[in-house]
Amino acid sequence: MDKTEFYRRLRLEVDTIKEQFRNDNSAFLIWFLKNIFCIGEQSSVDAVCDGSRDKGIDGIWVDDNSEDIYVFQSEFSPNDGRDSGDTKIREFAGVSTWFENETKVNQLTAALINLELKELLRNLKIVDKVSRGYTVNYVYVTNKIFDQNAKEYLETSNIEAYDSGDLFTKYTYFSEVDITNTPKTLNIPNTSCIKYNTVTDNPAIVLSIPAKELIKLDFQFILVVFNF
Repeated sequence: MDKTEFYRRLRLEVDTIKEQFRNDNSAFLIWFLKNIFCIGEQSSVDAVCDGSRDKGIDGIWVDDNSEDIYVFQSEFSPNDGRDSGDTKIREFAGVSTWFENETKVNQLTAALINLELKELLRNLKIVDKVSRGYTVNYVYVTNKIFDQNAKEYLETSNIEAYDSGDLFTKYTYFSEVDITNTPKTLNIPNTSCIKYNTVTDNPAIVLSIPAKELIKLDFQFILVVFNF
């Protein structure tokens, strides 16, 4: 799959998610969590708190196995191939002050923030986990392309960042073979047929099929109809 096809598929999948969950930006972050972080769909949806009064925090997810807290910000462009500078990334870097210690997290929870963010902080027990020494990771994701300013800033920051090139590299697409209805007629002698009566109305049938008949099949899905 080339980049053009990837961009088309990304936009299509984000549009599909958007029909059920929120706006473009939220749908894009849900897509990222599912496809790049490999989190289940419901967990991805639950992790997103993007909206007004989110303090620059679009999502939070916790990996209790590795004792990591992930704080996300996403930026989705309606157009492919746009550049992303360092302005929004620098703003996102300021979010880290809210997670410096449990006192700061308590202040964030008590601040004028949206309900989804407040519930995430409480339900994920972020105060407790910060006090216990969980590592807080900051992840910025966009479908734009980082320009030189963004790249230079990211080299000196602790932000894990993904632009469209990174998404293309890490995205895994499993193509499903289209199922087509292509009936085949096989000549099967019924002299070798053994029929077993069952408790249902459908009898079990055992018979031999000549090899020269088998090679007619595509071996995807086989439906054999018998007329006796």
